[in-house]
Amino acid sequence: MQDLTSRLFTLARPRLLSRAARIGADDYSRSRDLKRLLGAAIPNRQSLLLIRLLDLEAEQDAARRNSSPGSP
Repeated sequence: MQDLTSRLFTLARPRLLSRAARIGADDYSRSRDLKRLLGAAIPNRQSLLLIRLLDLEAEQDAARRNSSPGSP
């Protein structure tokens, strides 16, 4: 498994997806959005939280690459 820094530096997404994320960041509410994404299991440590979010994002990216939008 890669360490957190390596995962962040190797993260590459299409320009349109990155742009949409930047636009969506304006409406980001940490407490609301993390609860929606992670349910009640929100890690206390930021590094664990970031790893969990990266894992979720990797699942979504795999679904995107396999043309399966909306897959869990």
